[in-house]
Amino acid sequence: MSAAWPCDAVLVGHVSTAYGIKGWLKIHPYSSDADALLNNTEWWVKFPAETEQAAKCIAVNTAKWHNGAIVAQWETVADRTAAEACRGLEIWLSRATFPAPAEDEYYLFDLQGLRVCNLQGVVLGQVQEVFDNGAHDVLVVQDQQRSVQRMIPFVSAYVVKIDQQAGDVLVDWQSEWDEPDSAPPKPKQRVRKPAVEA
Repeated sequence: MSAAWPCDAVLVGHVSTAYGIKGWLKIHPYSSDADALLNNTEWWVKFPAETEQAAKCIAVNTAKWHNGAIVAQWETVADRTAAEACRGLEIWLSRATFPAPAEDEYYLFDLQGLRVCNLQGVVLGQVQEVFDNGAHDVLVVQDQQRSVQRMIPFVSAYVVKIDQQAGDVLVDWQSEWDEPDSAPPKPKQRVRKPAVEA
């Protein structure tokens, strides 16, 4: 079993609750693609800061999908009481254990830190994080020089190319779009006269 915290650790989920009476845990994954979580026999767990416990590597006996959720059994958790004590623990994996993504697919956490440039060659900033807004993923791009944060939809209409080797994301995004006076003018509203009562 691994002894040292992996330098490439990625947060992949947390323990949401106990499952059953034999020490099983219900896991909330942070991605719908949980292959790395399901195929890994060692998970790293972080305890809440107030417990002052060090992160540790946990041996996973079984992890599987069950009724739309992931359930897992750890070697060190034998009953419901022990499982309930695990509620809220963060689950981390080494990035090196993830399967290789298909061509033109990316792990969203791999985009963090990449430089974002538009088609005009203007550097818009760096990807700070990626989040799901319900409709699609969104790149949060921080421009340190202008103290501007941009939210660029991670869709093909705006994201032209990703070059992880070069550390770049090319986007079809105007740097002026975050300026208040560059928004399209609002349509003029007609003023309606009140109806005259007869």
